[in-house]
Amino acid sequence: MEFEESTIGGRILDIDVMDSTGEPISRRDIELPPRKCFICENPAATCVSRKLHSEQEIYLYVEQIKELIEMQFSQPISTHNKLYI
Repeated sequence: MEFEESTIGGRILDIDVMDSTGEPISRRDIELPPRKCFICENPAATCVSRKLHSEQEIYLYVEQIKELIEMQFSQPISTHNKLYI
């Protein structure tokens, strides 16, 4: 979960973490606060369930992250035609 917060673009990834028996470990299980929205910093679950941000806002944020990553690695990242939320 540290990866989500410490890596460029990590917050747009949905990475499941499992224990040694294959059971999912939630942020709550390890006493971390809920995931924050990458647009407004409110709890992400609230923004998703209420659809508080437009596809355009999300698309622009993802494009900014792609540009940062491309600058860091100097390679273009392919773009898909549709954003799935």
